[in-house]
Amino acid sequence: MAEPERDPGADSSAVVDRLERNVMSLGVYLERHALEEADDGTTLHLEYETAAGGLAQGDLGSVCTELVDAQEAGWEPLDCRLWAFDTEGFFLGEWFVRGGWFRALDRGLLTETDFSTLVLSTREPADDPPAPAPASPLATAPASWTGSSSEWDAGPVSVAGSASPPSLDAGAAPDPSNR
Repeated sequence: MAEPERDPGADSSAVVDRLERNVMSLGVYLERHALEEADDGTTLHLEYETAAGGLAQGDLGSVCTELVDAQEAGWEPLDCRLWAFDTEGFFLGEWFVRGGWFRALDRGLLTETDFSTLVLSTREPADDPPAPAPASPLATAPASWTGSSSEWDAGPVSVAGSASPPSLDAGAAPDPSNR
């Protein structure tokens, strides 16, 4: 009998809750998230604040360790794109990790060093951090992207917009004074 298809949205909500709980004490504050559904798969977008001065290796390591632990607990890894902001709301940069890298690590096809090297190689710092946010990482999104935020009682939402990263702010750039 075939296994029932997993709901990436339900899995993602659980992993986001896990991240919110477990990386906050490490100085990484998950602010918002959204899912991007595309023909080539689903991507989990995460926006976070950090007191670190940029795309710190420690922050990336903390998040990836938690995602590896989530996989060991049953999460089916997705591609993840993360957007870092400082505590004043200024954009620090972005990075990503592929779902396949988690699976390769789990199967012993990648060493932890190889996995870390791949993740660190994806860092794209802002041009002159801290910088004003681009047309926000989570500011506009195609209608196929959905997300939710613990700041809102409305629950998951879909927003229309450009091909920019997903947003829960229906097109507004992040306001540093609103963080």
